[in-house]
Parts: sequence; C-alpha cells; structure tokens
Amino acid sequence: MARLPSACFCVRLSANVASATFPREGREEMAKFKKAETVRLKSGGPLMTVSDPNIPSNDGSVLFIECTWFERGKRFDSHFDEDLLVSDEGTPATA
Repeated sequence: MARLPSACFCVRLSANVASATFPREGREEMAKFKKAETVRLKSGGPLMTVSDPNIPSNDGSVLFIECTWFERGKRFDSHFDEDLLVSDEGTPATA
C-alpha cells in the first residue's frame, strides 16, 4: 500500500464551491507556486507537481495547493497548505 506524505491534508474542495466564492480570475497573483512547478513538503517526501496553485479555503484565510505525484505506478492527488511546500525546480525525481 502506498503512503501519503505525512502532512497531507485530506480536504477536498469542490471546484464549483471554490469558483463560486473566489473567481479564478485574479487568483494567480495570490499563488506562491505556479501550475506544473515541482514541489516537496518542507519535511521531505516525494517530488510532486502542482496541478492547481489557487484553491482557497472556505473562509479565504488559507490558500491550498493541489499536487499530484506517483508512487509505484499509482497516481495520488491531494491539497496542501502552501506554507508546507518548497519549490524543487530542477531536482530530478527519485523512485
């Protein structure tokens, strides 16, 4: 069984809820990371790709980053608080 990174937030927000409350236009300047950028948890873990850098919490106080990664051929997706991630551009993924 593949494991999720230890600081994984298992919060799933509907794209409809996020876009109804916070329009997608103009959210890019809020993001700390760009779509397709590679990141890791500050505590370590697998290399992940940012799939959506602009997912606000319900009250707008926290910005979540949706990331995708693969382990043993299986795809994983989850949301992380942007403060838990660091950019890992240029670092090759390790299996």
